[in-house]
Amino acid sequence: MTVRFVTGPNLWEELRIAAASAHVRYAAVAYITDFDALPWAAGDIMVIDASDRAIASGATSVGALRALHLLEVKIYSVPNLHAKVYVFGDQVFVGSANLSTSAQSRLIEAGTISQDSQMLRDARDFVFSLRDKGDVIDDSFLSRADKIPVSASASSSPAEFDNEEHLPATLWRLKTAPVRDIYNMRAYFLALIEAQIGPRPLPGLPFRLWIGSSRSETFDSHVVKNFLVPQGGDIYLLTADGIDEFWTKPAVRVKRTRVEGFLMAIRTGSTRLLPDKYFRHELEPFLPLTSDIAKRRGGLPPPEWKTLHSSL
Repeated sequence: MTVRFVTGPNLWEELRIAAASAHVRYAAVAYITDFDALPWAAGDIMVIDASDRAIASGATSVGALRALHLLEVKIYSVPNLHAKVYVFGDQVFVGSANLSTSAQSRLIEAGTISQDSQMLRDARDFVFSLRDKGDVIDDSFLSRADKIPVSASASSSPAEFDNEEHLPATLWRLKTAPVRDIYNMRAYFLALIEAQIGPRPLPGLPFRLWIGSSRSETFDSHVVKNFLVPQGGDIYLLTADGIDEFWTKPAVRVKRTRVEGFLMAIRTGSTRLLPDKYFRHELEPFLPLTSDIAKRRGGLPPPEWKTLHSSL
């Protein structure tokens, strides 16, 4: 039996190579905040601690779980799970690394890799046994989990994972917006707004959209109809009529899954969940004027917000 010890960047390089080459991937991992740490695909099986406590502490991110669900990964929740076991093809990895940005960049991780057939069977059986007793993470599970407030103070070991409260304020948007594709443009438009001011927007909060050669034909009709109030550059405000038009009684209905695909790309900078026709499009970073994260931190919006708000 050959067992190798790996640590640091080598550990993640080995994991990514093995995951990319495997036809199906199985994992039992305590916590996840970065769904794109490894290349997951439809039919993969992942067991996570997505208990209320893990979500409330920020140890497991509902956004990351939702992204995996959109990718059609089969996800299950088992409270108190602390193992980190990955079975990729003919290799099994056992170690300390959660699926988080801090595990990839800041924390000192270590683990072992083996191709021993008995160890592979045992590791796979371990994942399957957890799956069989776990709760299925589906739309109803995620809808309930969305309502759990996240608090850094609930964390028992803040250094071990990335709390959503600690995510950078930077968001991402398409360098070329889907202006001639009404359905995807509406989904992208809604996702951009939700990423900046939350899923239940209020009139008067500023947000950024995009500037381009087609800007006038994209937003002028919304301005004329008093759905949006331009504030200069790429900055707009929603009106009460706009909320009715885009959320309460939408003229163009789009699937929530399409909005969520754009939303995860906007939040993470990953193109994996974009619609197929936009999969190869480039994303560029931008700084939102306000964000749900900043408000939950108790942080103040930038100085220009007060002026913009009072101008309504």
